[in-house]
Amino acid sequence: MRKYADLGLNTVIQLKKTTEDKDKLKILNKYEMIFYKNIGISYFDKDDYISQTNSFISI
Repeated sequence: MRKYADLGLNTVIQLKKTTEDKDKLKILNKYEMIFYKNIGISYFDKDDYISQTNSFISI
């Protein structure tokens, strides 16, 4: 799950760099938050609580 969340997160970050439309940025911010949450949950499943906390702080 983390692999796909990382790929999605990297895509969203790249899209945010090139997008100037405020509505699109709002949607991309929501997706970014979802991907960070999924990355944090995947760390929790592996009992890596430090990385999980760092992922949630990124939100």
